[in-house]
Amino acid sequence: MDKYPGDVLADIRKLQAEVAELKALLHQRSGLTTASQGWVIGNVASPSTPAAGGHLFATAGEPFWKDSSGTTTSLLSQPVPQAADVGGMSGLSTPNSWPETYNRANGEAVQDDLTMLRTFGLDLRAALRAVGLMA
Repeated sequence: MDKYPGDVLADIRKLQAEVAELKALLHQRSGLTTASQGWVIGNVASPSTPAAGGHLFATAGEPFWKDSSGTTTSLLSQPVPQAADVGGMSGLSTPNSWPETYNRANGEAVQDDLTMLRTFGLDLRAALRAVGLMA
């Protein structure tokens, strides 16, 4: 029984022509990205969720990343929430230089300043929590 029926040379010529045609088609399709002057990613609809890894894509010029959990994240920098101004701490009364001996008035000033610092810290924590910058 003939293992290769027909004209083997004709089959080889046909395969060579098909390979040449496929090579020509490869050059007709534009790439998904270009990098001659930085990466250019064309706009697409949100891709399907990958089984592993993720998809980097752009929609309306905005870059996104879609991970294997299906979460799509914008890669544009997001604005940082602004916390409320909790005010300054003018009114601290502790002196810059301490007297050589204990003075009741200085002790009370230190106590007042510590109370003011505690209140300021609590107000600051509440303001940061209110905008999600602190858990």
